[in-house]
Amino acid sequence: MIASGLTFRILFAGTLVLTTSNALALNRGGMSGGGGNVMNPTPPDRALSRHEVRALANHLPTLLPKVAQYLAQKQNALAQIPVGQAGADENLRPLFQTRHNILRLLRTVPLDVEHHKSCFDGSGNPVDGSVAEDDDEVCLSALNIAQKVHHSEIDAQSQALIVHEYGEKAGLDEAAAISVQAHVLEDVLNTP
Repeated sequence: MIASGLTFRILFAGTLVLTTSNALALNRGGMSGGGGNVMNPTPPDRALSRHEVRALANHLPTLLPKVAQYLAQKQNALAQIPVGQAGADENLRPLFQTRHNILRLLRTVPLDVEHHKSCFDGSGNPVDGSVAEDDDEVCLSALNIAQKVHHSEIDAQSQALIVHEYGEKAGLDEAAAISVQAHVLEDVLNTP
């Protein structure tokens, strides 16, 4: 009797913790188990004002068509090359083999840009970007990006993070999303 009562309390407490953490994650916009941050950014040379962070928040959604164009070009190029022979762009192939079409998601899933706070991952940790599994939006934090990234890298870092988050929304796991993000960042930074 005591053992079953103890078992019940342990199961109840475990259920409560899981329910609470899942509710917290969805409330704060995250599902990711990691990632969701810019990669090795050059630090800013000065702090941006609130006005500049808001301007950045307004600018970030304008990158979606640019990201979509970039990915459409990569998808078309990969379609012409046999698997395993695309060189560095081979890292992007998993992005186009997901359960959801990323190009459609870029057109239909809203980008929620925070200008006064972080986004949050599934554990409630502050991150630069996140995606909620059951919510139809992707979050980017203009505040975090402005605090971490030199102005000359903001567009490249943001585009790579957008691909990461929409890639997760499309069905990539965290490791694949990070790999794709790293490739896009390097590619965009090195393309004039």
